[in-house]
Amino acid sequence: MSVRIFPATLESLVDIKEYILQQIEDMEAPENKRMKINLAVEELIVNIVNYSNMKKPEIAIEVEKEFCKLIIKIIDHGKPFNPLEVEEPDLSLSPEERKIGGLGIFLVKQVVDEIYYKREENKNCVILVFNLTSPSSTGSN
Repeated sequence: MSVRIFPATLESLVDIKEYILQQIEDMEAPENKRMKINLAVEELIVNIVNYSNMKKPEIAIEVEKEFCKLIIKIIDHGKPFNPLEVEEPDLSLSPEERKIGGLGIFLVKQVVDEIYYKREENKNCVILVFNLTSPSSTGSN
């Protein structure tokens, strides 16, 4: 397991994504899975930076490799926010008719194999799980 702390800024996004990709270099993650990892991490980091009102402006990224799974924990000191409770957008409506918000979280839920949330010690922890050598790593998930 590897943990690194980053400033909670949009400028840190490139470093965060590079850090995660370095951690999975030895895992045979297909390019489409790497793209999904990048998308999920980017959406969550942007939400944290823009909306969390952090008292301590930093984000901890924990990367763990467990067999053929990549587990990424994103931890922040922001106000409580459980992305799993966000109402899914009504995709049957046009963008003009649709309520603002929720599309990024919806996309995250679509590209990860598993997602969990917990609030501990006044911190948000979002846990993303990616299966790297399962059929879903090359399929539509």
